[in-house]
Amino acid sequence: MIVTNAVAALVLGLTIFVCYGIAQAWENYDFGFNMIMLFMTVVISTLVSFAARNNYALIATIAVLAIIGLVKASRDKNHSKYIFWCISVGICCGMSEYLYIGVACLLIFTFNLIKRAIEPKDLYTVKIRTGEESRDDVKIFMKKSFRGRARLIQEKCVNNSYEIVYLMTENMTKKWVKGQHFRQALYMLDMVTLVSIDKLDVHNENIESIHEQ
Repeated sequence: MIVTNAVAALVLGLTIFVCYGIAQAWENYDFGFNMIMLFMTVVISTLVSFAARNNYALIATIAVLAIIGLVKASRDKNHSKYIFWCISVGICCGMSEYLYIGVACLLIFTFNLIKRAIEPKDLYTVKIRTGEESRDDVKIFMKKSFRGRARLIQEKCVNNSYEIVYLMTENMTKKWVKGQHFRQALYMLDMVTLVSIDKLDVHNENIESIHEQ
């Protein structure tokens, strides 16, 4: 039974593996993260298969996995859905619920293919460099100006300042806020020292700078 559960988890884990690769082909694809997800799915299935003999152990295992998922998700929200997908597959395979999770994986995979097909091809990254004190002001400005459509894909500390990177379509880069281009409006915020808009080459994954100051 444990071997069967592990094989089922491997097959469905490969589905997640392929789905992640398709969805991230135009963004920050992380092969290492993809392999970890596949490995994690099989390991979770095996752990749940052992723990299923003891209800308390099973509950404890699921709780630990949920905590791990939440911690990871808080660090990278873009990966959170894949982490919880892996946890769900591992738990269901460990409990031999192949039909339910198989149908769910098929639906999720189909949804991602459709989403990928209709996503805009002309994508741009907007890099904003600011200080720690005004980091939240920048994110609030971007959220309100683009009504949540600008996608936050990266946030990191560089040389005592913060770099915040958004992903958006070409039309979104032409956004005007209160009579001026959003780029100029960003410079009006305290401690914003750089706003660059870069075209993302979907096929070669090269970034062509079109605006920088």
